[in-house]
Amino acid sequence: MPFTLRPLKTLDDAVRHFIQELDYEMVELLIKDLPEDEPGETQLLLRRLERALEYFKDQGDTHLNVVQGKCTSCYPKSSGFSFVGNVSKCYMNLIFHHSNKGHLDLMECNQFKTSFTAKNQGVRVYLDDESFRSYTLNGIDQDDVPF
Repeated sequence: MPFTLRPLKTLDDAVRHFIQELDYEMVELLIKDLPEDEPGETQLLLRRLERALEYFKDQGDTHLNVVQGKCTSCYPKSSGFSFVGNVSKCYMNLIFHHSNKGHLDLMECNQFKTSFTAKNQGVRVYLDDESFRSYTLNGIDQDDVPF
């Protein structure tokens, strides 16, 4: 189990940590009862997150390294993380956004920036169903699509 520099003092810290550890069961326990804006959105997120974590495991990853970053468009004040596979170098970008009511929302970010660009980066692991099928499973980076 890799060492984490951040203490697990908040829900955000715990969710980040257990995603990093590829521990879907703990992530599910932490977020399954969070308030939802729309019925079923947490279950949809959990299903997609489970698929993503299984993809990392299938690529040989035993944990995910975390690089802090942020959204440059919709949620610039929210914290975010790029989760990078320790073996595959595949990555997933998530924003930890708190709604006006203070509830945690996890979401994928397409305008995510970190302080550096990784070399030999693997395939991006998308949560969105269509993007996962089209780009993650086919190994095509969305930035390389000419249209």
